[in-house]
Amino acid sequence: MTKDVAVEPEFARPVRVDKLDGDEMTVTIEADSVERAALARRFELDGIDAFSATVTVSREDAGTFRVRGSLDADVLQTCVVSLEPVATHVHEPFTALLKIDSGETRPGEVDVSLDEDEADDLLIGDEIDVGELAAQQLALVLDPYPRHPDATLAAYGQPIDSTLESDASGGGPFAVLAALRGKPN
Repeated sequence: MTKDVAVEPEFARPVRVDKLDGDEMTVTIEADSVERAALARRFELDGIDAFSATVTVSREDAGTFRVRGSLDADVLQTCVVSLEPVATHVHEPFTALLKIDSGETRPGEVDVSLDEDEADDLLIGDEIDVGELAAQQLALVLDPYPRHPDATLAAYGQPIDSTLESDASGGGPFAVLAALRGKPN
C-alpha cells in the first residue's frame, strides 16, 4: 500500500491566476539561505550562493497562461575530474505555457500533442508556482559534468583533451586489454 505524500517545493512562490491585474503580472522572486540550501540538496550541488528570477505571467486566452522569465543563480558544483569546487553563474531565460485542467483527462491517461501551441503542462487549481518553475529551469540548465578550468588527468598520465591512439600504432584501449589476457593485439 502506497501513501501519497504532498511535498512542499523548497522555493514556492505561488501566483494566483484569478488575481492577475489585467492580463499580465510581473514578480521578482529571490530564494533565502534556507531555500537555497534545500535546493542545493535537491539538485546535489555543493551550494547555491544566490538564486533569483523575474517572472511575467500573462493570460493567453480563457484557461491558458504563459510564463516568461529570466533566472540568475550562482551555484557551486563539484568538478568531475579533480573534485574541486566549480563556481558557475547561470543566467537563463525560460518560458512555459500552462492550461487549466478541464478534467477531460482520466487518471493515468496522458494526452500528448506535437502541436507547438499546446500547453506544456496542466494547471491544477488557480495558482502557478513561479518559484518551482524557476527551480526546475535551473535544474535543466546545470552542467551535468562541471570541470574546473585547471583540472587535468596528468596524475593518470593523460591530459583531459587527449585522443586515444589507434590500435594500428600498437596503443589504444584494446592493447591494454590484450596485454592483460596475454595475447598480442
